[in-house]
Amino acid sequence: MKNQKTVVTVAVVAVAAIVAFCVYKGIIPPKGNVEGAIGAANRYQSNQITDDDVTLKDPEVQAFLQSDLFHKMSTNADFAKMVTSGDFAKISASPDFAKLTTQTEFARLVGDRDFAKVVETSEFARIVGNAEYAKVTASGEYRRMIAGGDLARIAQSAEYRSLMAAADAKSVTTAADLAKIAAAPEYAKLTASADYQKLARNADYAKLVASSDARRMMASEDHAKLTAQTEYAKVVANADYARLAPQVEFARIVGDGDFARIADQAEFAKLLANNDFAKITQAAEYQKLAASNDLAKAMTSVD
Repeated sequence: MKNQKTVVTVAVVAVAAIVAFCVYKGIIPPKGNVEGAIGAANRYQSNQITDDDVTLKDPEVQAFLQSDLFHKMSTNADFAKMVTSGDFAKISASPDFAKLTTQTEFARLVGDRDFAKVVETSEFARIVGNAEYAKVTASGEYRRMIAGGDLARIAQSAEYRSLMAAADAKSVTTAADLAKIAAAPEYAKLTASADYQKLARNADYAKLVASSDARRMMASEDHAKLTAQTEYAKVVANADYARLAPQVEFARIVGDGDFARIADQAEFAKLLANNDFAKITQAAEYQKLAASNDLAKAMTSVD
């Protein structure tokens, strides 16, 4: 009897050792739960892993690749096309991007053709990261002024930008203070224009120029070039944009050149509207795959 127990014990230990070895080697994937999805057996083909595929050999990543969630996304044509883009991989590896994908406003905004055109400009990339820009563009006064067209027209003037810089240097807080600076001879042509006179009577404008953030922004050439775009006025008037603009994650992502290169792709916009994609980007394993540029290889390793 004792010998039989010994034989059984040795057999159990041997089987356990074999299973552990197979899990380690990727032959048997470890159990895991990715966003509530249960892994489906034998989806991941371990014989396609090479010694160089460090990320793909990670047990947690293997479990993720076998999840129903990843399998569902791997059969999505839009996702399949986007994963071949290095720009997409870099952007989707970011925790900032993961946070944004949970917001319906972001998906709607990226689907807006005007927004896609605006983010392609170098001026937008430079200005969107400024703290003052985030504050100003979220304000109702600025949005109304840009939508009206008067501010956009006057912003193209070098004299106007000079006036804003001078007003900021003097820390102007009221329309009366601004009027004193604008009375200088160098601004005579500007202040005589119908556009400027209309602005000067606008209550929103008076409140806007009292902000140092707004003055610094309106003194910049990048802002002048942006306001010259008809699409920019439409984007600023977009309520989704107003809600997203103050978020630092939004500024970091949309100001990234990688984002600008994929923002106008229809597949990208459709992906952002897909709830499964929003879920998958929250997974640390997904971010690890994207960061290692192994997304495309992972797709070819799934049945």
